[in-house]
Amino acid sequence: MELSEIQEIILRLKAVRNSDPDEYSIKNMLQALKERKADVSETTLRRIFADHSETEDSFSYKSIKPVAELLIKEEPEKVTSSQHVTVAHAKIDLLLAVIEGKNGIIERQSDKIGKLTAQVEKLVEQMRTIREMDDRRIDFLRDQIEKKDRRMDEKDEIIKRLMDKVLKEE
Repeated sequence: MELSEIQEIILRLKAVRNSDPDEYSIKNMLQALKERKADVSETTLRRIFADHSETEDSFSYKSIKPVAELLIKEEPEKVTSSQHVTVAHAKIDLLLAVIEGKNGIIERQSDKIGKLTAQVEKLVEQMRTIREMDDRRIDFLRDQIEKKDRRMDEKDEIIKRLMDKVLKEE
């Protein structure tokens, strides 16, 4: 998964800040940004440096540009190889967080599928029961029809005999 440019910048900003947390405190950064007449609020700074902020899509380049200019462009020589390693670790952490999120989604969807499968199986069993009951009803009705047909045949036979007797007597 490729990181967006904004995510890369946020990771680099965090690496620079982590290299010297005292020098790059929120208070110091706000003061430096005010001196540059950059319009960045304390809330925005705290959000940028919050845990997993690089996973959010709520930052625009415009909102992080003054902070990036302050920390990255002003002192590029301060970004050491250990900070690049920190950025790489942050990328790995980001990817792991994404994977964990996807795994959570997969688990929830699997649970839903399991519940739906159980519901479908229950409905299928109900349908089988209804079908068996209907089959028994149909068999019963067929038996009744056969019995009535036999009685009708018997009555027809009796009527025929009676007619034959009456015709013979005449």
